[in-house]
Amino acid sequence: MPPHLEIRRAGFFWRRRLPRSLRDRGEAVSDRPDKQSATRPKKVFLCFSLRSHVLRDAKILARRLTEMSDLVFAADAETTMAIAPEVQERLLESLARFEIEALERMRAVAAPRSREAAAQDQGRHGNPP
Repeated sequence: MPPHLEIRRAGFFWRRRLPRSLRDRGEAVSDRPDKQSATRPKKVFLCFSLRSHVLRDAKILARRLTEMSDLVFAADAETTMAIAPEVQERLLESLARFEIEALERMRAVAAPRSREAAAQDQGRHGNPP
């Protein structure tokens, strides 16, 4: 299974821990001027339902989401391309939702697979037909 891919009762999920550099950049929040400012807790994980029970589709999506998040996190690691944590989260959430919806639409318009094609796919993944 690709990294960050989980199977749950509701189907497959992609879950990835945010880098410590993003989590540590919490926002300082002060309700009252006489109190010390507290740090607002940041998200620790990004988690998306892949809206699928099909391993093949989940693997494709998980790889795409992992590659996209790797690129965003790498850009953050560079001092010249630092991106605010809130912007990174919104960017990754938007890209993930786009990829999930795109795969759903592709499945909706695709012709049904033949019994032979399904058996070949099962055999390719190590499952006997």
